[in-house]
Amino acid sequence: MGILDDLGESLNRGAASAERSMKRASLNGAISEAKERRALTCQSLGEKLYLQTKDNPAIRQGNETLYDSIAKIDAEIEGYRKEIESIETEAAAAAATAAAEKYNSACPKCGAPLAPGQAFCGSCGAKMELPAEPKGQQGKCPSCGAPLNDGDAFCINCGEKIAEAASTGEHAAEASADSTCPECGAKVNAQSPFCGECGAKLS
Repeated sequence: MGILDDLGESLNRGAASAERSMKRASLNGAISEAKERRALTCQSLGEKLYLQTKDNPAIRQGNETLYDSIAKIDAEIEGYRKEIESIETEAAAAAATAAAEKYNSACPKCGAPLAPGQAFCGSCGAKMELPAEPKGQQGKCPSCGAPLNDGDAFCINCGEKIAEAASTGEHAAEASADSTCPECGAKVNAQSPFCGECGAKLS
């Protein structure tokens, strides 16, 4: 029985030692966590006290270096913020310029980009004063709506290839006046491949 008693006592001592180690580790962890909370609280208190006392000469006395260092850092941070604001302003202006160049114009009221021929601003609803169509204008680009002139093979705005348009000269006018559709008798342009009235193919 003596041997069994010694073994039991040894096991009890080992269990108690392990329990103390675990408790000690747990308490050390709690201390570390409390120190972190204390540091954050002191930081908040220090910031509050600094703001309340930075303009008080009596309190600043003897701590001028610390106060001046904090003020210098604050000025540095403010400088960085202004640089960021400047960059963001430049980026917004560049984006607006790119959009205006893409659409060729911008709303004079709000600055929103406008597509060619747009009668109203899609952003603020302002009515646009559209320029008068130049003499000899043939129509608008089917891709972007930009105005086209007689003989344009490509849109000068988007580069879209334009189907060859019928001539609007005097000779074409005379030819169209003399041509009629063999199916329905409607007047047709001599260069038109199909009748605009009945759709018949013209020879």
